[in-house]
Amino acid sequence: MATFLTDTFTGIGSGGNLVTHTGETGATWTRVGAADFKGDGAGRIHLTAGATDDWYYDYASGLPAGANYDVTCVILTNTGVSGCMARGSTSTLSGYVACHDPLGLNGDPAGILLYKVSGGLIGMVTLGRFSTTLSAGSHTIVLSLSGTNLSVSLDGTPRISASDSTFALAGRAGVFGYPQTGADFTIDSISAADGIGTPPIPDRYFRKLQAISRAANW
Repeated sequence: MATFLTDTFTGIGSGGNLVTHTGETGATWTRVGAADFKGDGAGRIHLTAGATDDWYYDYASGLPAGANYDVTCVILTNTGVSGCMARGSTSTLSGYVACHDPLGLNGDPAGILLYKVSGGLIGMVTLGRFSTTLSAGSHTIVLSLSGTNLSVSLDGTPRISASDSTFALAGRAGVFGYPQTGADFTIDSISAADGIGTPPIPDRYFRKLQAISRAANW
C-alpha cells in the first residue's frame, strides 16, 4: 500500500503548534478544531489539563488515492480522548473517528470507540465500541475503510466492525482529541496508507462479539 501520510511529530518543541510543523510525508497540518495541538517536547502532541473544553481536529496535507485507506495512530493512555480521523472534512468536524475514549463522550462505556461525526460533537453517532481499560503506555489504533465497511483494530487485534455510507469521498486523514477540563491526551505518531482497507471482521465473529457485548452489557 502507498503511504501518503507519516508524522512522528519529531522536532515540535514544548508548547509548539502542530500547524507550524511539517512531518515526514504529507504532513503539513491545517487546524479545524477549537485550538491547536501542542508539542510536549518529547516528539509527541498533546493537550494538558486546563485546556479548552472542546474538540480538536487537524487534517494532514497528504492526499489519499481514493476513499479506501488505513489510518494508524499511536496514542498514550491518558484521561482525555485521543485518536484519528478518516474521510475527514477540511472545514468542519465531520468524518469517521477511531479513538480511545475514557470519558464516554456519547454516553458509551470507556474503551475504543468508532464514531461518525457530522458537523461537531452534537452530531456524533456511535458506530461501534470495544469496552476496555487500557494499560499504561502506548497503544496502536488502526481505522480501516473499504467502501461502506469500517473496522478498527487495537494493538493488532480487530475489535470493531461496522457499515456506514455517510462519508463516501476520500476526505483527509487527521488527528482528533478532546481534553475536557482536567483531562489530558497524548498522540505519539500517525500514518496513513492507500489500499483496499483491512477486511471487516467475518460475520460469524462479529455476531459472536455482539452476543458477548450484550451479555456483558458493554
